[in-house]
Amino acid sequence: MTRNEEKKIGKMLQSIVNQKFHGKYEIIIVDAHSSDNTRKIITSFFNQLPLRIIDGEGKGIGADRNIGGNICKL
Repeated sequence: MTRNEEKKIGKMLQSIVNQKFHGKYEIIIVDAHSSDNTRKIITSFFNQLPLRIIDGEGKGIGADRNIGGNICKL
């Protein structure tokens, strides 16, 4: 779950890129309508990571976690 995380999201995603894990995984980011560069930073990693970005419903972090969990394919 993200909301205006431009200062941290790039470092977090880069740390995943740098890992040596070779199994299957997906990264689902539920964004709570960020108004900064969070989405731009996330989309810059689309070619490096199995990312999906979904809009949150504005009902809080628990509801956004459920959204992510419900669409997870792995």
